[in-house]
Amino acid sequence: MPQKKDSSEKDSSEKNSREKDSREKISRDTEREIIALYQSRDENAIQMTAEALGGYCYTVAYNVLNSREDAEECVNDTYLAVWNAIPPADPVSLKSFVTAITRRIALNRYKEQNRDKRGGGQVPLALEELAEVVSDTEDIATAYERQELLASIALFLRGCSPREQGLFLDRYIRLEPTPILAKRYRIKEAQVLLILSRTRRKLKAHLEKEGYTL
Repeated sequence: MPQKKDSSEKDSSEKNSREKDSREKISRDTEREIIALYQSRDENAIQMTAEALGGYCYTVAYNVLNSREDAEECVNDTYLAVWNAIPPADPVSLKSFVTAITRRIALNRYKEQNRDKRGGGQVPLALEELAEVVSDTEDIATAYERQELLASIALFLRGCSPREQGLFLDRYIRLEPTPILAKRYRIKEAQVLLILSRTRRKLKAHLEKEGYTL
């Protein structure tokens, strides 16, 4: 007789489903279509954003907050923030634009929930790692939204191997734990840490060459 899943199994199943959705790609034409709806103040834009990017946004928020309820609230806040931002904003990449907003909202909530705590958790650890490249950890999320820095980082990543690219994006954009990355890429966690460390050093050298003061 089939047994009812307990809450932990249900959460795991739902998270895996959302994880799969988060890796689906959105076409450039679809992005432009949705942006055009925002520009014309058509509320269908929100529904299309949810269908195309909702799973991805949830994953980004969940990796920061580790709470289904908080992540879902962040995603809903994201839709409102995007609606208020476009126009006047006219993003080149809707996915990058929405991701930046989701991450900022989730990080702000995380800071509010943990303002009296120090250390622990994947978020501060990831930010501490990136502090080797961008000196002020409090400004890392903001720095990521600066178009000039984004362009320079994107240029750097294009010169990296597919595995280096994937690990960097999964760790520092999606804020995923290194044990999960080790399992996904079928390598030991120590190797994940080594690859990330080498990539950060190369990125730092690249940014310094581009004129950034670190």
